[in-house]
Amino acid sequence: MKVKIRLKSKQKIGEELDEFTIEEKGVLLNRGKSYLLSYFQDNIHHSLEFFPSENKLVMMRNWKETQRVEYLSGIKWSVDYETELGVMPLSFDTKEVKYLYEEFSAGRAELRLSYLLYQFEEMIAETELSIAIFPLKG
Repeated sequence: MKVKIRLKSKQKIGEELDEFTIEEKGVLLNRGKSYLLSYFQDNIHHSLEFFPSENKLVMMRNWKETQRVEYLSGIKWSVDYETELGVMPLSFDTKEVKYLYEEFSAGRAELRLSYLLYQFEEMIAETELSIAIFPLKG
């Protein structure tokens, strides 16, 4: 099913607050116990796999297992993250994954994700992310 995804991010780095919103079109698929959203952002493929019964979210970039990040409350996930500037070792310490509503079969859902971002074991940012999915007509 074709959907629109809206990502709203608030990232606190030191005393500075950076906020932005991204909207993209994608495809949402039912995978039994999960739902997979596939979309492109800045010519980079992203997939988000939603596990509402587990309050879990899995993100993968460019179809690479090495670019996989699992967000689950209380879990810290480390990855060598590929950026335009090269590979950076990052860790994502998930504080909370909360599904606000989930009507995936109708192409609608929203969740909130909060995590601490670390590089070389030093916290560099506190992030809150809202992910909303809406059905597209046609």
